[in-house]
Amino acid sequence: MTRSATRLLATLALIILLPGTVFAGGGFGAPPPDRTVGPSLNVFVVMDATPLADPTPRQFAVSVNRGVHSPAVILTSTRAYQYGCQQQGFPSLKASTDQRFLGFLSNWAPIDAVEVLIGSVGDPERATIVEILDIVCTTVGSQEYLSFTGRIQFARP
Repeated sequence: MTRSATRLLATLALIILLPGTVFAGGGFGAPPPDRTVGPSLNVFVVMDATPLADPTPRQFAVSVNRGVHSPAVILTSTRAYQYGCQQQGFPSLKASTDQRFLGFLSNWAPIDAVEVLIGSVGDPERATIVEILDIVCTTVGSQEYLSFTGRIQFARP
């Protein structure tokens, strides 16, 4: 079975089997495209994941490694998130993080911030997180932070 068919079946199974409140964590984003082109960039993301009673846009710090240059931004997400590091109903921190952040950066980050991070490397609207690694949830006092590294490529037009 192809990778995209497997993802489609897994997505459908989640939609059917999980209660609707599960998706309040950040919206059910589209998976990354099957075909990407161009360079591969490393990204480091930190989200203020302090659990809240109501969904709200979150603060992020994002850095992209482009050779000797590593532009970084602090931004407010374009999506509202309710849950902390791990969304309710997801079996693992990885599954929850993948659901939230795999795919186009512009699904959750303002396009002007993506433009600064990507620069002249590729089309910011096609910048896609294709892999998430090294996921950590850190608690400092009453604050909770979700951080991960990942790989960005560009969706084929």
